[in-house]
Amino acid sequence: MSLSIPNGVMSIGDTAFYQCFGLTDVSIPNSVTNIGSGAFNFCRSLTNVTIPYNVNVTEIKGWTFSGCEMLTGVTIPAQVKSIGKRAFSSCYRMSDITIPNSVTNIGDDAFSHCRDLANVTIPNSIKRIGTQAFIGSGLTAVTIPSSVINIGSRAFATCTQLESITVNSNNSAYKSISGLMLTKDGTTLVAVPGKLTSVVIPNSVTIIDCAFYGCTKLESVTIGNNVTEIGLFAFYGCIGLTGMTIGNNVKSIGNGAFQGCVGLTNITIPYGVTYIGNSAFKNCQALTSITVPASVSSIVLDAFSGCSHLTSVTIMGALNRYDISIYYGTPTNLVTYVTSAWTGPTDTWNNRTVIVQ
Repeated sequence: MSLSIPNGVMSIGDTAFYQCFGLTDVSIPNSVTNIGSGAFNFCRSLTNVTIPYNVNVTEIKGWTFSGCEMLTGVTIPAQVKSIGKRAFSSCYRMSDITIPNSVTNIGDDAFSHCRDLANVTIPNSIKRIGTQAFIGSGLTAVTIPSSVINIGSRAFATCTQLESITVNSNNSAYKSISGLMLTKDGTTLVAVPGKLTSVVIPNSVTIIDCAFYGCTKLESVTIGNNVTEIGLFAFYGCIGLTGMTIGNNVKSIGNGAFQGCVGLTNITIPYGVTYIGNSAFKNCQALTSITVPASVSSIVLDAFSGCSHLTSVTIMGALNRYDISIYYGTPTNLVTYVTSAWTGPTDTWNNRTVIVQ
């Protein structure tokens, strides 16, 4: 079904055509000044939307075209300043989009899971790229202009065809080294292209936070001794990663840091680490043993839960905090080996054997 909205209509209301599964083509007239939130949400057969380039619409609001699985492209009007949250999320067939240089904000999840979106030009007007803005898209390369001052977490995560990220040298907030994106001072690794199989982290980096999220093709990574923090979801879902040696100066392994690394068979946690966060190694299904150094004082919720082949955990210190849930979903024959410094249970812990060495 095709729809031509009559000239004279000024506003298309929120969710006006929500789940109109039979709608295939829409033509929007020059008179429209507002397209409401979710106006065409889940119009799954919609393939073409004609919006006059000079129409006086200043915002593509949240969820406007979200879930339009067959939509191949949209002309974003020249007056638009903001692309809202999930505005084009899950537009699987969208292969190309031109963002006019009037736009200053790309909202959270704006183009998330646009699987065929291989190319996008980010204009020099953009100041903010939201959290997960392009997560799961088909991008092959990204260039960040000098105008961008804020990029949300996981903005380019799980983009498995992404080969490089280039940041304009005049950008005041970010820079790129060997296709990786870092903060301008080089201390925080922000994003890693998802097509890379091997990465050497620059020596300037001290914090890794979500940078490798969903890098499913990653097989090896070298972490330098300047890194002090492996942060939130740093290596989440890196299913190709089989082993890792963590740098000697790391103090903290954050929540979900290695969650879902199903191929991880061994990992060395150095002395100096004091904290292992919530779900840090959750669902690392190939992990069979792990040693927790005496420097660690806290292991919290679900740290090793779902590690279905984990049979040996050696805890070298006392631990000031530990949660019973750290072993949920692990084998019942798992043995925890502890030293005389241990102040916890000395026979069973969460119905699993404890042996004092």
